[in-house]
Amino acid sequence: MGISIPLESVWAKKDSILDNRTFLFYFTGDLALTSTEANKLPNFNLSKNMRTPLVSAVGLGARVFKSLWLGVRYEYWFAGREWTDLGTLQRETLNLQMVGPELAYVRGNPRVNYYFAVGGMYPLVQKINSSVNGVYSRGSQFWNTHARASMELKINSRLGLHLETGYRWLNLRDLQSGGISFVSGGRDLNLSGPFFGMGFNLFF
Repeated sequence: MGISIPLESVWAKKDSILDNRTFLFYFTGDLALTSTEANKLPNFNLSKNMRTPLVSAVGLGARVFKSLWLGVRYEYWFAGREWTDLGTLQRETLNLQMVGPELAYVRGNPRVNYYFAVGGMYPLVQKINSSVNGVYSRGSQFWNTHARASMELKINSRLGLHLETGYRWLNLRDLQSGGISFVSGGRDLNLSGPFFGMGFNLFF
């Protein structure tokens, strides 16, 4: 006479191993999509533009209630533009580092959690290093915002896969070097646009 184990109890046992933990740490690499005016440089054709910056981000937070998550996010941007002038390669590189709080609504189950987050980001470093005009910067800095949705897919109780997509409202205003604007005509360096990325997460 055999012993049968209900399939429901097997899944329940597996799910119990993946019980929700309070803290979440995530790391992600994002591809941002922008249409900044910095991609238009009069009299030159850019060999590298700032249309698709790469962004590395880390976040840490905790559930303060069952469906409410509070955290902090840090971003480091990789972006710049290049062109050739009289046979010489010219390069201008963005140095942008930001940090700020996030608030997320959480839904899901023991295997997959979904985070719907909004946040603000304040620049720790905001400048452009130029081989032509030195350093572009500005005296005042401003908060920027974003909204994102992420999926935290658990591999086990500690480790998981992080997928995210969202939109940034990111305007660095008019960066200048000795009265010369980085964007021609004195326009703002606006890097707003959608983004998507993937990485990993840790639960503890």
